[in-house]
Amino acid sequence: MSLPDYVRRQNALLDGAELPGCPACGEEGPAVPVPTGHGRAELCRCCARVLVPCPCDRWHGYQSQPPVGWSQTWRRAHMTGSGEPSPHWPTLLGTARVERLVAYESPHGPC
Repeated sequence: MSLPDYVRRQNALLDGAELPGCPACGEEGPAVPVPTGHGRAELCRCCARVLVPCPCDRWHGYQSQPPVGWSQTWRRAHMTGSGEPSPHWPTLLGTARVERLVAYESPHGPC
């Protein structure tokens, strides 16, 4: 979705329009279930926004598993030799990336 399309979508949502798909990105595919340890949340398959929260009413964060370590960031594994973003970073995109997210419970709630 290009930036003008995103802005139009967000403005339509703010005006109260009922648009199909994810409120953030517009993806209309099925949500990806992610276990939380005592329940299940459903995330957007494209942007990983929580579409159906865990029924426990506690706030859960989601992180990649295995997490990206400091050594990869320090080595600039996310960039090419010319300083451009690497097209292979992260190695998993879309549904495959969202399926590997792991839920954790945060005592502080959303930041």
